[in-house]
Amino acid sequence: MVKIQPQMASFHLAKLVNANVVAVEKQGRHRYYGIQKSLKQSSEDKALRYAKTCYDHLAGSLGVQLTNTLLRTGILREEKEGFTVTENGKKFFTSFQIDFENVKNKRRSFSHKCLDWSERRHHLAGALGNALKHER
Repeated sequence: MVKIQPQMASFHLAKLVNANVVAVEKQGRHRYYGIQKSLKQSSEDKALRYAKTCYDHLAGSLGVQLTNTLLRTGILREEKEGFTVTENGKKFFTSFQIDFENVKNKRRSFSHKCLDWSERRHHLAGALGNALKHER
């Protein structure tokens, strides 16, 4: 058995992930790697990574892009642990018929960051992320 340093293993695994040979799923501080089984599975993975739900809020590339747009347009402001809604943001969410005060008073996190395992970037989670996914 050949012993290699953890950093070297991480380096090679990252290269395999970038080449779509190996898939990775991160849960907390753990990463789970798996070999892509077929081109069909690779295509399915791409579709899954585009738009999916994470618990009860929008995730994937679409969820990350939406969050980035809300940040860029000043609807949300990024803080260390989560997102805050600006005054313009309150008007924006109200225009989507989201009862801002009702959502804010729920017994759960209001608007926290959730790391998307496929994009490796944050998307909007919590009660606000859930409300945005469900409201039209």
